[in-house]
Amino acid sequence: WIQNICIALRYENKEYVLKKELIKVEEANVTPKEYTSYRKKYDDATKVACIMVDTMSHELHRFYVDYWPYEMNKELVEKFHK
Repeated sequence: WIQNICIALRYENKEYVLKKELIKVEEANVTPKEYTSYRKKYDDATKVACIMVDTMSHELHRFYVDYWPYEMNKELVEKFHK
């Protein structure tokens, strides 16, 4: 499952959201360029989270629906990696 997700994300150039945690920034505390970069990462992470949760079993879906992709991936690797 995660291999298929990674392949799709690599195709869309969004695989990075699984590897790096999204750190929240306040618009008032950063430059416009930094905020624009953050918003792109935020939007990418939101899309990836939706894809990941949508492709999970119903049982996992209920548990991970409020997770970000990085957190989801980290926890799933810890639980299921052999």
